[in-house]
Amino acid sequence: MAEKVSKTRGMASQPQVELVFSFAPKLSIKSLPVKPGELVVVFSHTLKALSKDAKFLKAKASLGNAHRKLSLYLCSDAEMRGFQKNYRSLDRTTDVLSFPTLEMTGDDLKSIPQTELSLGDLIISLVAVKRGAKRGKRTVRDEFVEVFIHGILHLLGYDHVLTNVGTTKREALKMRALQKKLFLDLSSRL
Repeated sequence: MAEKVSKTRGMASQPQVELVFSFAPKLSIKSLPVKPGELVVVFSHTLKALSKDAKFLKAKASLGNAHRKLSLYLCSDAEMRGFQKNYRSLDRTTDVLSFPTLEMTGDDLKSIPQTELSLGDLIISLVAVKRGAKRGKRTVRDEFVEVFIHGILHLLGYDHVLTNVGTTKREALKMRALQKKLFLDLSSRL
């Protein structure tokens, strides 16, 4: 059974947010290369930094305060490959998958109890993050934080995959630039 940990933080200068962590077998809160409280700061800072952004405002209008909550599942590379195959028809692993609530419509969205509504779900492969850190010659912690930011941006509706319908090169570049800016802003705070 997956371990679940919920972390909430409220500060005068940051919006209150909630992260719900769950883990694949053999992984736990101790597997995270970043302290859970630091991920709460990353999530909170990202929402604050985007507070005037059109995609953020759409999420807030659609979800109300639920835009301040997300679920994070940490999994193995083999499990991530299965998710990729099942949800994206790709037979390979990746570092993060996002499942935005904003993409749900009609009865699917109405079926979620108000208390369980959130910005969405992120799935992160710790093995893929470690590979990315090695490839990028940086710490696993830094790689994890940037992958987490990347996932949040996807949950808000940003995209960089040019083969996805409606994604332009301009939007892809905007997402990458925003991800880099948020990561650099947060690097000095963590």
